[in-house]
Amino acid sequence: MMFKVREVTVRNYGVFQHYVRYRRNYREVVIPRSAKAYRLHFIMAFLKPAILAAGIIFLPTPSMTWRIIGGILLALLISNLIYVVAHTRSKTSYLMNWFQIIKIVIWMSVIISQTTYYPCLVFYTEDFLGLYLLLMLFFLDMILDLILRAFPFYHQMYIPILKQPEVVEKLFKRGFQNYLETPLWSTIYPFFRWLI
Repeated sequence: MMFKVREVTVRNYGVFQHYVRYRRNYREVVIPRSAKAYRLHFIMAFLKPAILAAGIIFLPTPSMTWRIIGGILLALLISNLIYVVAHTRSKTSYLMNWFQIIKIVIWMSVIISQTTYYPCLVFYTEDFLGLYLLLMLFFLDMILDLILRAFPFYHQMYIPILKQPEVVEKLFKRGFQNYLETPLWSTIYPFFRWLI
C-alpha cells in the first residue's frame, strides 16, 4: 500500500488540544512472489528477531545500547547473506533510501560520540545518551527534513536506492510514499517492517 499526501489540516485549540489530519490518495501495489521467496521471507520473519535477541543476550559488552546495535548488525549480516545465497530479494528493500542512510549515520555518530571504549569489546555509554536518543526520536526527522528541503535533490531522498519493480518506481517518482515521515513513527516503523 502506497499513498500520497494531498492535504494537511492542523487544528489548535490550546496547548494540550490540537490535532493533525492528513488527506491521502492510496494505491495498492501487488508484487508477486515465488513460493521459494515466500517460504524464505516467512523463515526470516522468525530468524531475524531470534538473531537480534541472541545478540542482546550473548554479546559480551555491558552496554545494552551496543548489544542491541550488535544484534541488529548480526541479523542484517546473516539475513542478507542468506538472501544472496538463495538468490532472493528482501521484501523490505524498498525501505532503504538516502534519507534513511543519513539518519542511520547521524544516529551512529551520536552513539559513538557518547561511548567509551575499552579492550575486549567493553563499551560504556555516557549518562546523557538516553536523552540524546529520545531527542533524536522526536526531532531528528523534522530538523533533517527541513534542512534537506533546501537542496535540489530533496525529492530523490525518499526514492529507494535498490531497484524496485517498475510500477513501484513510477509511484515513487509521482510523490507516493510507504509511510508518513512523522516523529517517532518514521524511525520505529521501518525497523519493525525490516525485523518482521
